[in-house]
Amino acid sequence: CLDQKEREIAEYIATKQRMIEVLEERRDATISAAIRPSIGRGNSAAPLVALRRMTEVIDCKHITADFADAGYPLASVREVQRLTVDLSSANKTSPKYFELLSDGGRKPKRGDLIFCRNTSINASLVDTDEEFAMGQDVCLIKGDGLCGRYLVYALRSTVVREQLDRLLVGATIKRINVADVRNLAVPLLSLGEQVRLARRLDADVAPIDSARLVFEREIAVMQEYRT
Repeated sequence: CLDQKEREIAEYIATKQRMIEVLEERRDATISAAIRPSIGRGNSAAPLVALRRMTEVIDCKHITADFADAGYPLASVREVQRLTVDLSSANKTSPKYFELLSDGGRKPKRGDLIFCRNTSINASLVDTDEEFAMGQDVCLIKGDGLCGRYLVYALRSTVVREQLDRLLVGATIKRINVADVRNLAVPLLSLGEQVRLARRLDADVAPIDSARLVFEREIAVMQEYRT
């Protein structure tokens, strides 16, 4: 009886996880459908410009910080899977390590991006004023005069994904270095166009993310029930 219940719960969770994957594919398609036409054709085309020409890309400190029960959150791979940095379950570190990790202009601020260079290779927007530090396998993207929300969408579009695929050909482990991040090219729209496109995508993507959140909560409830 217990084994049967365990199988039912596992199947339920697997089904919800597949539904989340479908939602992620839909979200990526929605973003790419909006970003790719912005490149356009002819004289009105938005140029593809390397990040290094319009932003500052700063690698994380290659320091393994000690974790602490209280202190400053660390943003690593897990915290940058969504469109915005999620510190809700982040590991924390001491003030000493926070200062070490933040040295050299590495302290993220609202409007910056955290780019994951390993495994998932994603970008997330910093939309909090809470102080935190970068952990491992991420870098900081600072771009004055740019709409950070637009840049997140652009870096998650097929325009950039195709560049990443070419970089990762033959790679057994998905990882890119900071020089590759700096060379990623995105459509450079005017600031007004960036803001308008980001707002449109916010409206289009919000229902997808809401549905994903429901599925994640259902999985969490079922995992607790199984325990």
